Amino acid sequence: MKLKKTLSLFTSLLMLLCLFSTINIKEVSAATINYYVAPNGSDSNVGTSKTKPFKTIAKAVSQAKSGSTIYLASGTYNVTSTIKLDKSNSSSAYITIKPLSGTPVIDFSNQPYADSSRGFQISGSYYKISGLKIVGAGDNGIYITGKNNKIEKCTITKCRDTGLQISNGGANNTISNVTSTYNYDPKTQGENADGFAAKLSI
Repeated sequence: MKLKKTLSLFTSLLMLLCLFSTINIKEVSAATINYYVAPNGSDSNVGTSKTKPFKTIAKAVSQAKSGSTIYLASGTYNVTSTIKLDKSNSSSAYITIKPLSGTPVIDFSNQPYADSSRGFQISGSYYKISGLKIVGAGDNGIYITGKNNKIEKCTITKCRDTGLQISNGGANNTISNVTSTYNYDPKTQGENADGFAAKLSI
């Protein structure tokens, strides 16, 4: 009889422990961390406050988890490498890149002219880019092969191939209120560079 009582008590304690562990896990997973970036920031900063922002978008992207928002302060960001968005997120937890204020300019003009020199390359899912001006990429300003992403209220201009291109299996992406102008690829005297293109294995 004592053995049964002991086992019953042990089982109850174990169930309570599992319950509290589940609650704690849910509380931790529900805590979304947002990041801040500014042209005068530093990648050695914590990046989680407006007063201590990162300097580069790439640093914030590397830290962001599903549900995070990356806020960009107004100003010009000179970027020479492709910003790669390759995580698999969910419809309830996008990773969003948007302005903190004004219209941030992401200037890729110093990228080499090459097929691999995209501005933003999105192979992941459930990313949202909103309210940016993207300038001068060495190839596409935004290149999407992923699924279920959103691009909105952006301007893409003076890139050296199509401004925004969806290719190689990209699907269910939403492009809204985006302007794409003055894109020109020197290699073909502008023949390939469009404002928008959905082509090549799509």
